[in-house]
Amino acid sequence: MLIGSETPLEVAGTTRIRDSTLHAILRRMLLNDITTWKDNKTVFCSILGSRVQMGITTSFVVSSELVSQAYAHLVHFHPDNSGGTKKAVARIAFMPDPVCAALAMGMMNEHWVLTNTQGVDPIAGKEKNFWSEKAMELLSSGLCLPEKDSPGEIMVALYMLFCGDLLRYSQDKTLRHFSIPLQEWFGRLKNPKENTQPMSSSAQMTVTREDQIPQTSTKEESSQKRKRVPSQRIEVNFIQVCRNYFRANSWTTQKGLEWNIRVSKLSGDRYGCCRLRAGRQIGILSPVARECEMLRAILELAYNQRNG
Repeated sequence: MLIGSETPLEVAGTTRIRDSTLHAILRRMLLNDITTWKDNKTVFCSILGSRVQMGITTSFVVSSELVSQAYAHLVHFHPDNSGGTKKAVARIAFMPDPVCAALAMGMMNEHWVLTNTQGVDPIAGKEKNFWSEKAMELLSSGLCLPEKDSPGEIMVALYMLFCGDLLRYSQDKTLRHFSIPLQEWFGRLKNPKENTQPMSSSAQMTVTREDQIPQTSTKEESSQKRKRVPSQRIEVNFIQVCRNYFRANSWTTQKGLEWNIRVSKLSGDRYGCCRLRAGRQIGILSPVARECEMLRAILELAYNQRNG
């Protein structure tokens, strides 16, 4: 989960990536099949995997194509001892890549079209129901298997992405602005068909400084407690779910956690062997772009949304 309003379709925050470059990247994601990809299961693995991860791909041939012709990465290989490929095992993963994720997001919108510089070779997206059905087909056929837990978690992650996509498309038809209001996203998660209204300035969350100031009895500090931080609009970028769990115990070190929070800016699922404090009470770690009072406000908002 990325926090902020930066767009990965810009270089150094100023120069936009050219449509011709994006078109070339998307062609590779489609295995260079821009006409008949709608019937290609390997393409489905590529597009869905770029956004939500599809677990373990059980076909050695499909895995090989995704690594050699698309953007999948080989993370494990066990050869066939008989010398063939029937029993060979190749596990792949789609690494965090906001550009590929953004293009896959476009492919999941039936109104989105990308052409090259000359305006030819258009590649159009498909509706969300199409991709939901294809994800279920991949999982039910056994071509893709969840690495842990159940297929339901993959579909829930896809649902969360789709809810964010609805808000992104309502504010930018080109889908190049990724940040969306957190409160409106929560509203969509509860009711995806609801036309969530943008928050007014008076409705935006404000956070008191009470918890930041030591408890004292002086009039001056008591007055400081009553001051309120100016209202802030909390926004979130959520365009991709990656295989980025905390498997190694090195993540429990100060250096490891700082790298994840300050550099990668990615949320992660705590793996079972990770010795984090509070142990099983921690499921997901997410960085936020504000100080602790903003995190407290997010948690309070999530609690209020859950309890109606």
